[in-house]
This record gives sequence, C-alpha cells and structure tokens, in this order.
Amino acid sequence: MRKSTLLFGLLCSALFFCTGVINAAGNYIPVRLPKGVSVELPKNWKIQSDNNRILVNSWLEAKGWIDGTSAKAFTAHYFDDTDRMRAIFNIHYYPDLEVTQAEARAFSKADVKELNRLLRLDLEASCDTTGMKIIDWVGTTKKNINGATVFVTEYRRSPSMKGSNNFCVRLVRILNEKKSFTIVISYDEQMAFLLRPICDKIINSIRI
Repeated sequence: MRKSTLLFGLLCSALFFCTGVINAAGNYIPVRLPKGVSVELPKNWKIQSDNNRILVNSWLEAKGWIDGTSAKAFTAHYFDDTDRMRAIFNIHYYPDLEVTQAEARAFSKADVKELNRLLRLDLEASCDTTGMKIIDWVGTTKKNINGATVFVTEYRRSPSMKGSNNFCVRLVRILNEKKSFTIVISYDEQMAFLLRPICDKIINSIRI
C-alpha cells in the first residue's frame, strides 16, 4: 500500500482548518454539494452570500439545490439570538488526491496512529500561526458512515477572536480519489449540550 502517499494526502488537508437551536428530524434539509456529496443541515443555519446571511432553507427554496462542478468551499453557520456565531460547517475538496476508498479501508490501526501523530504536529503548527491553540487533542479514528470509510479527527481549540469561547472541532475526511474532501464541523463548547447532538446528526448524514 502506498502508505507514505496516503498519509501525505491526508496530512495536507489538515492545514486548511485552523482558521433557536433545532434538533427534530423535520427541521433538517438535505443539501446536495459538488462531486456527489450530500449532507443534512438544520434549516435555521445560515449561508453567507453576497455579504448577506441567508437561511439554508430560504436559499434552497430560492435557488434549488446547492450544486455545481467547482471545488469551491461551502460554509454554513449557526448564530444564536444575540447574533453570536456558535457553530460552523464547511467543506473543502482535494481534486489532486489519488487515494481510493479501497485504500482508505485498508488503513491499519498503526497507519491511523501514525496519521494521528502527524496531523497533530501539523495542526498545532498551523493553529499557532493564527494565534489559536489546540488545548485538547482527542485523536483520529477510522469509521464507516453510510458505507463510506472516513477518518474523523477531533480536538478542542482556543477562541479565534477575543471574547469568544473554546470550540470543539471535528474534521471528517473521505478519500475518494478526485472527489476527496474534508468536512469541518465545530461548535462553541458553551453550548455543547445542545450543539453536539446536532453536529453528530450532520456528520452521520454525510453521503457520497
């Protein structure tokens, strides 16, 4: 197995990410993203468009599915009643990767352990350049989500701006050759009891 190539591909993706709450099933809406990716997002999360914040639900009603052929990032946020950002969802694609799902499934426990070590080193260095700090490293695990092999990395970071709280961050990587991507979903730990289950549902809805 091309272990060095596979680990390098996953490692490179890490460098991009140091930068009314609802929970009922009917309050989520399927969003189709580029390259065959779909996910369910809460209807009251907001998309930034032309310097305006638009509800996910309103965006889809006005423009249809979020779809396209580009590999540009897509971002949605949850703002509380005080207009404070409490959770973030974004996705980035890696059209130059050659790692397949079959190769991802073949990763051993030792491979995942080494990947976790390298990711931690690089994420800590990357966060340092932005003024943030990783304050707790939970680690990287290999999982199966809706038939896809994924690598989930979780850590806690310090605030990105003065006056905000620590955030819990999860990076969900799916290696699928030119359709490879990483979804990053994070939330304000002050609202973990509400936002953690919502973020879990979003992650578990990812399909390729």
